[in-house]
Amino acid sequence: MLYEKLIWKIKEYIYCVFILCCVVFYSFFDKKKQLVFCECYMCHSIKPFKHHNWGDDLNKYFFEFASDVKIFNAPFSKIKSLINITSYSLIGSIITFYNLDNKIIYGSGIKSPLSRIYGIPKKIVSVRGPKTREVLIKKGIDCPEKYGDPALLLPIFYNPKPQKTGKGGLILNIGTEDKDKTLINQIVKKYDLNIISMINYSNWTDVIDQICACDYIISESLHGLIVSETYGIPNVWVEFISHPDYWNFKFEDFFESIGKKEKIIKIQNENLKEIEQKIGNWKKGEINYSQMLDLFPFKIKKDFDIQLYKINN
Repeated sequence: MLYEKLIWKIKEYIYCVFILCCVVFYSFFDKKKQLVFCECYMCHSIKPFKHHNWGDDLNKYFFEFASDVKIFNAPFSKIKSLINITSYSLIGSIITFYNLDNKIIYGSGIKSPLSRIYGIPKKIVSVRGPKTREVLIKKGIDCPEKYGDPALLLPIFYNPKPQKTGKGGLILNIGTEDKDKTLINQIVKKYDLNIISMINYSNWTDVIDQICACDYIISESLHGLIVSETYGIPNVWVEFISHPDYWNFKFEDFFESIGKKEKIIKIQNENLKEIEQKIGNWKKGEINYSQMLDLFPFKIKKDFDIQLYKINN
């Protein structure tokens, strides 16, 4: 066990040195792009970027698509020991995962209100929702009353035109994908649902296309709900397996940010009628796109007519 930990630490430091070399390289040969350190829950290795969980992977895919940045993901605490550099906390329930010193937060959230917070951020531009803000303030950290998961901005930059399937979609949390799917398969067959994976995808836009092709979404994944909501696809929050007590926090945090009060439907109890009712009564939440764009931390590519979007919305 000690040997394995030592090997892992060595690999992390090697990766940090590799990232710093990449920074130097891009500084010389790609000066048009802003180099951004983003400490988030993505896989890091010397090999080319490999997607892991779609919601977390958006930290690279979305921000590089929408703005003139090159995202570098690395264990920031290790890099900090090599060079003093500012990093960003963007998409995900990641505020308590890392030391916040010298970090800029835009749209991140907290996973559990009981988690310990390390350090004081350099700046908080916005957070995912009111519950995250409340926890930060209780910990003595100033936080503006500005909310929104960055993934809510996706329709401004990517507008799919998929052919509607006439079916609903089912999105599992990544922790459920390898569990017993007996009940899940029964529901899929009964309602003729398309299963949308947040792990097994080819292009990052494929997930958006598949969600927008559905008439409604049943989701155990937070970003399955976020994408459905922002693209105007009726959605319902469900749970197929039991989760820890803090599990609901990040979902409630998001829903409160768009003016909604939602409760989870536990599929273990087979509340299928309740799902149908919620889908039938669904209304899109209140998303402050203009404010989120005004707070966007990076230079947006000229390809996107943001001002026209603001006028029309």
